[in-house]
Amino acid sequence: MRTVFCAGVLLCVLNHTHPALAGDFNSPKLPPASNFWSGCYVGLDGAGSVGGGTGGGNFGLGAVIGGQFGCNYQGGLVVVGLVSEGAWSSLVARNDSSGSTGATFKSTTNRWDADVAARIGYLYRYDVLTYAKVGVAFGDFKYNTTDTSAGTVMTGSATIPGLLLGAGMEYMVTQQWFVQGGVDFILFRPTDVTLNCTPAAACLTPSTVSTTTEVEFLGKVGVTYKFM
Repeated sequence: MRTVFCAGVLLCVLNHTHPALAGDFNSPKLPPASNFWSGCYVGLDGAGSVGGGTGGGNFGLGAVIGGQFGCNYQGGLVVVGLVSEGAWSSLVARNDSSGSTGATFKSTTNRWDADVAARIGYLYRYDVLTYAKVGVAFGDFKYNTTDTSAGTVMTGSATIPGLLLGAGMEYMVTQQWFVQGGVDFILFRPTDVTLNCTPAAACLTPSTVSTTTEVEFLGKVGVTYKFM
């Protein structure tokens, strides 16, 4: 009984001397009849990206700018939903080498990415959502190899599917506006890409097939508007 009484006194003191700290004891309880996170939204996002693989060889840096559309359903402290994103990318990975007879310049350019993912989140507070997501992604890649010793250029391109994994946090500014930040990892499926050689007179064969494996890491921030 003494322990219960002391605990009650302590909570009363905290409530009167430090309301913000006392409020943490109620987190993440929601206001009565709250359902702020259910609905559909559109938004803009940007990211810094790091990627590479067997195409360009070394990892490169780039920027990603795009948009998103999604819908959420809130059940108590759990929020589930679907989100689709599309973005232009400037990511370029390079792998250059040189020798006594010339140099070879290899590059892989990621021109755009798109994905569809399922999300599940937990409300740390009624206005702070932490989430994880998994889905399928598609990346458009262009490959270029220039061999100065042979005087040839080999080019090819492919749209490659992959597995998307991500996690992040979202903050409710108002009941319509939200800001978010997170990280995504995309593991693209190993793919055979046909590289065409020019000029024909300098090429041993008109084309060759190269198996590529690409990966991409993205650190993302964005803003969304819930319209329904």
